[in-house]
Amino acid sequence: MFCGGASLIWLNMYLRIRYFVPIILKAKNAMATYKTKGIILRRTNVSEADRLVTVFTDTEGKIKIRAKGVRWLFSRNRGHLELFSYSDLVMAEGRETDVLVSAYTIEIFKSIRNDLKKTAAVYYLAEICDKMTVEKEKNERIFNLFLDTLRFLDILSPSLLSSVVPLLTSFFELNLLSALGFRPELSLCVHCRKKLQPIANFFSYKLGGVICPSCSLRYDPKSLKIDPSTLKALRVLLSYNLEIALKVKIDERHRQIVKKISEGYLRYIAEREFKSKKFILSVNKKQSSGN
Repeated sequence: MFCGGASLIWLNMYLRIRYFVPIILKAKNAMATYKTKGIILRRTNVSEADRLVTVFTDTEGKIKIRAKGVRWLFSRNRGHLELFSYSDLVMAEGRETDVLVSAYTIEIFKSIRNDLKKTAAVYYLAEICDKMTVEKEKNERIFNLFLDTLRFLDILSPSLLSSVVPLLTSFFELNLLSALGFRPELSLCVHCRKKLQPIANFFSYKLGGVICPSCSLRYDPKSLKIDPSTLKALRVLLSYNLEIALKVKIDERHRQIVKKISEGYLRYIAEREFKSKKFILSVNKKQSSGN
């Protein structure tokens, strides 16, 4: 039994340690939470029931989060982290990786999930968005570009896929590069800075835009020849207005040239190939053989 002044002092110290230190430690270790909205780009299974999820958000840019226990059958967040879905997310800040607290689906894009050709196209868009951006660097242009593209593709009639998806993909590639600071020059010769004439010019991946015939011979002999119709189509696609861009009238030959330019320029800047391109080719091949 405690008695005397010294014992009371020790008792007071004991009570402070016993009751207040755990509270202080708990407050110190508590993780701050934040809320954002984002598009699910990629998921990877880790440990027994967790997932590492890559999300492109409106406020934080690209982030990687750990969704703990999300693979358990009765996890409340299980159905709200589907690939390419647009979700409302609450995260807790972690030392290395932020942890998912809750998720709620805003848009699921059911038509994309139910159409293999649409799914293949979005796999590619998600991959280039993932590989071309860095973590926690906000970019509203890229976020809105991706979300607008998903919404357009979701309501696109299956009968229009073959003609529209290549243009939609070029639109996304060019505007993504533009948002990252690699907008190609399409009005002036990228080297001599003279106004481009309505004749056959050339597109230079190395110089980052269109060059006139004389500059092409001297500074980039490997540049790709383009006619005025192709140049006009590229300018419309870079208008950043999806509805206007996809109304451009262009035949199959010019569509293929535009596709070659946008893909080639992206590949040159990225200095890499994108794996999902093989998936798109296999899907197109299977559907062609099926028809």
